[in-house]
Amino acid sequence: MHRSDGRERVATRRRHPRFGAAAGDHGGPLDQSALEGRWTLLFFGFTHCPDICPLALQNMTQALATAEAKNVQPVFITVDPERDTPEAMASYIASFDPRFMLEIKMRGLVKR
Repeated sequence: MHRSDGRERVATRRRHPRFGAAAGDHGGPLDQSALEGRWTLLFFGFTHCPDICPLALQNMTQALATAEAKNVQPVFITVDPERDTPEAMASYIASFDPRFMLEIKMRGLVKR
């Protein structure tokens, strides 16, 4: 792939900012060490989303089924932690890729 100036564009791997989560489905807080060495696919949504979230998650599930996605860790982060309990999220995400990590409350991911 080339840039507009004709030079070759090189994909670079960037470190994501340090962050953590208050609760997760994997027995403890999600932190940077849980994602090291893998591509991370973050999805922000909520379980009561009527149409956009399920469609996007289905598209992601199809992409994750490809051989190229074997080293990808998907993470579902709710934007509605008041209604999205761990049980509700686990039930909702069960229809999609089983690799999804579920997160309720993120801290330090978004800087103001």
